[in-house]
Amino acid sequence: MTHGAGAPPTVNRRSDERSRPAGPRTARDARPLAVLAVVFTLAQLVVIRPTLGLGWDEIVYTSQVTTHHPAAFFSAPRSRGVSLLVAPVASWSDSTVLLRIYLAALSGLGLHLALRVWRGLFPTRVLVVAGAFFASLWVTLFYGPQAMPNYWVAVGALIAVGAFLRHREDPSSTGMPWAVVAGAALMAWMRPTDAVWVTLPLLVLAAVWRRPRLLAAVVGGLLAGGVPWVIEAYASFGGLSERLAEASRIQGGLGLHMAVDDQLRSLGGRALCRPCTGEMPHPVITLWWFVLPVLAVLGLVVAVRAAAPCAPPFPWPAPPPPRCRTCSPSPTRRRASSSPPTRCSRSLSPTPCGTWSRRRAGGGGRSCGRWSRQDWPAIWRCSWPWRCTPRTAPPPAVRTGPAPPRDCTGSASARPA
Repeated sequence: MTHGAGAPPTVNRRSDERSRPAGPRTARDARPLAVLAVVFTLAQLVVIRPTLGLGWDEIVYTSQVTTHHPAAFFSAPRSRGVSLLVAPVASWSDSTVLLRIYLAALSGLGLHLALRVWRGLFPTRVLVVAGAFFASLWVTLFYGPQAMPNYWVAVGALIAVGAFLRHREDPSSTGMPWAVVAGAALMAWMRPTDAVWVTLPLLVLAAVWRRPRLLAAVVGGLLAGGVPWVIEAYASFGGLSERLAEASRIQGGLGLHMAVDDQLRSLGGRALCRPCTGEMPHPVITLWWFVLPVLAVLGLVVAVRAAAPCAPPFPWPAPPPPRCRTCSPSPTRRRASSSPPTRCSRSLSPTPCGTWSRRRAGGGGRSCGRWSRQDWPAIWRCSWPWRCTPRTAPPPAVRTGPAPPRDCTGSASARPA
């Protein structure tokens, strides 16, 4: 962008929206997420009746905090997170109905908070649709009101990843690193081994992007939730490696396994499939399982095409930008529109780091199309760190004469004397 006394003012739409104070519109945008959370809570109580008795795993977790039943044996793979989660009710009441209602309400609140973290990254309508898909899965409805760690690992992952990306978009936000700590700690409290696999890509990205605050937040969350499990390993199991070995023996062997067939067999309705030796369910039942990867790839394509006019989609390092070809705005006088027309010769690419993204053979008119295939090498060379001139940058109110050409960084090049 242009710098100096006569520089036209530029406005970044995303940062401008973040800087606006929260008002009635913000509260109004949050209502659909709250409605979704309420519907999810009620659906749990309808589909999974509150009168459903406790399973063996639930008895083990709740017995650690009850005073009216002796504590069951706490095996090596388990963590104390679920026991802490049910303690506000299980510590003084033996009512299963009350415990189910409490967990259903808590899971609805967790879904609401997890989706709110993503509000700065996606529109509310997108989050509502994504949350509805997630909340309508039978595994989500089944484990939401249960004293089990499955659902809460997923909620912790949503919070940690969403806050991680939010802080990358806006490093000035002070609350997002703490949300990363909370999400990572929640996962580690529930299942430390799952937390490690979820946060491993975040640790790599924080190191590649050189974001020490994010790196410290992820590590701090893992330590906050995992240190008690490690201390218990040395106090009750003889050490960390001994506890991991015992957990592997109980779980049937932890490690890399080809579990696609096990996942398909578990779609037949078994809540516990270990070992999964039953018959494969009907293909109609497994069809949605094969649709999920297709939807994930489609979502990635849509995200890449949406980001293409401004920036490359993948955070790969790029060499320093070389001297690039220019694209000069056409002469304007007293133009009050928010986007000046551009005039590019047929042989020139658009400015790789600038606003305009489609080739023009000549003449005025705004050029705001997608990047063509020939433009991608120039984008890769000239877009580090992938900041582009906002498409909504207004020109000066009064401009006399032709404007100077712009280089690939968006800055006006000096005219020869």
